[in-house]
Amino acid sequence: MRSDITLQRLRAEDPNAEVVAGWTFSAWGHLHPGLTLEQAIERTKAKCGQAGVPSIFVAIQNETPVGTASLIADDMSIRRELTPWLASVFVVPEWRGQGIASALHEHTPRTYPLACLRICRTRMAGAGHCLCLGTPSGSRSNCGWL
Repeated sequence: MRSDITLQRLRAEDPNAEVVAGWTFSAWGHLHPGLTLEQAIERTKAKCGQAGVPSIFVAIQNETPVGTASLIADDMSIRRELTPWLASVFVVPEWRGQGIASALHEHTPRTYPLACLRICRTRMAGAGHCLCLGTPSGSRSNCGWL
């Protein structure tokens, strides 16, 4: 990742919360029929935790957001025991291929040390590719959930 990009926890009062909500609504809003952009903004702000779960992280380049990832309790209604979950990993298309998503993946578990952090990368690596971080240091193995 470029040295001029920083990763930070998103706060509900940050104007970038609406930008992040717009990205995630555009990418995944169709999975929530009836959800409006205004509701998505409120949900995003509610997930801007001070620490732990839930939390949202954003990649910033010169005060402009270029990517995001969320740490949530779970993301599969049939597998609630798979918790916490790294979700909604999104990088602005023109910023892809520069290591931003990887940096978000590595940064997020360091802020919340876990024995095993589940990561679903459906938007990044094609349909249904899931990984498992074995330790906060980043060792990865295929979990084969999907």
